[in-house]
Amino acid sequence: MRYLSLDVALRHTGWALWEEECLADFGCIGIVECGCCDVSTGYALNASELTVSVRDLLMDVSGVNMEFPTGSLSSKACTTMYLAIGVVIGVIDSRNIPITGVYPREAKKRVLHDSMADKDDVMNWVRAKYPHTAFPKFKKDFEHIADAILIRHAVLIGGKKSEFKLQRCI
Repeated sequence: MRYLSLDVALRHTGWALWEEECLADFGCIGIVECGCCDVSTGYALNASELTVSVRDLLMDVSGVNMEFPTGSLSSKACTTMYLAIGVVIGVIDSRNIPITGVYPREAKKRVLHDSMADKDDVMNWVRAKYPHTAFPKFKKDFEHIADAILIRHAVLIGGKKSEFKLQRCI
């Protein structure tokens, strides 16, 4: 089975594509590919570029895991964040692929055992967990990829607190 994990944003969306033979043993988790969708400026252009990027990543995917941020963002940051999330959910839903969402603090608590871990903590954990994977050198790209990887691990560790599945409404 193949899964896509996403850290969604309008300008830099981190993603990781996973191939999994089993879910119980973390030794079986394999990153097939990871990257960051970097799009240009302007809401309309960003949304259309993000749509195409995510659509292309959904090939043969059985499920998607996403981070759903909460907390203190500026009004502009909230607007762009939730525009991006809406675009991505629309693309995924059009393919009828299940989505599991996790809140950032809950993901950090499950995986790093520290809900207040910062971006450097997450990136260091990912580098240690996947030492043979070539990650981008630029922090602005790698931090989003690292969040996408963290989200997949949080979903696999499980627990229903602060995790939810989006249901299709007709």
